[in-house]
Amino acid sequence: MADQLPVEVTNLDRYDHDVLPWDRAHAVLSGSSGADITWFLGTVRPDGIDLNLEGTAHRVTDATMVKRVAALYAELGWPATAEGDAITAPFSAPSAGPAPWHLYRFSMRVAFGVATAEPHGATRWRFA
Repeated sequence: MADQLPVEVTNLDRYDHDVLPWDRAHAVLSGSSGADITWFLGTVRPDGIDLNLEGTAHRVTDATMVKRVAALYAELGWPATAEGDAITAPFSAPSAGPAPWHLYRFSMRVAFGVATAEPHGATRWRFA
């Protein structure tokens, strides 16, 4: 996602605000990490931008990549480990269901952003 740039930008704002720059939305998605951050494909964040993403998810079966992601989770305090092409841990969120958990890569096609803090605006970004 970091290398993707929009191929089309549409201003959806009804109040004469400027188009939101994609780098602002991208910073929201990539600039935070830590145990207190939960990622969804649609997010409302306290830094003033609501994002909804549309795209396709594909299961990652590369054991090396799964191992890298499990290690990142472990660095954040969740004792995750990789077992082949899945992630396991001694506990999880109550809604996660039992292990193993599979990793998916999300390919974004469209993103919608609504800024709830200055500078305000509403924008659609389309990606190739």
